[in-house]
Amino acid sequence: MIHFIYTLTDPRTKVIRYVGKTNNLAARLALHMSEKKGSHKNNWLHQLCSLGLRPIMDAIEECTDETWAERERFWIAHFRSVGLPLTNLDSGGNSGKCQSEETKAKIRAANIGRKCSPEHIAKMKASKKANLTPEVRERIRLGQLGKKQSEETKEKRAASLRGRPVSEQTRNKLSMKRRTNSVQLNLLRANHAKWLDSKKQNQFSTN
Repeated sequence: MIHFIYTLTDPRTKVIRYVGKTNNLAARLALHMSEKKGSHKNNWLHQLCSLGLRPIMDAIEECTDETWAERERFWIAHFRSVGLPLTNLDSGGNSGKCQSEETKAKIRAANIGRKCSPEHIAKMKASKKANLTPEVRERIRLGQLGKKQSEETKEKRAASLRGRPVSEQTRNKLSMKRRTNSVQLNLLRANHAKWLDSKKQNQFSTN
């Protein structure tokens, strides 16, 4: 059976607020809109209804019975990692459900060599740009201030970058940045030396 990983987006802010899975998009949206149980997601939907609005539903990926849980968890983790205020209560994929080794093997086999179509990649990029509003970017920046990365995290990041091909354009940008930093550093050193000389001359003149 084909399953869809979908998002619900706030029509006022164009920010994704929920990630789920279904095999019938229209029926699932209707169910969302009729739910009465109190929850963060339902309170948000009720607020939209009171304003005469409905969430924007987008299918972002098609999955099989074996892969939908893993892919739902992936998308929830991805959107949370970029600072989106999701209303999901858990990490998705029937969170906490134990998978057999056979099921895990099927998921691994299904994802080997998996490639996204150009249309899917373009949609992902457009979604990321649309949802990373200036307010979200600022919230992410403020959340990172003062945080120190562990040596383990630094090593993982360094390992992920080793052997990664770098385009000529990126090389030029990095080279330009290094030259700029070198010029700024030399300028700071020269200004500091001038300040020291000036301080010494003032001391001599006072004496």
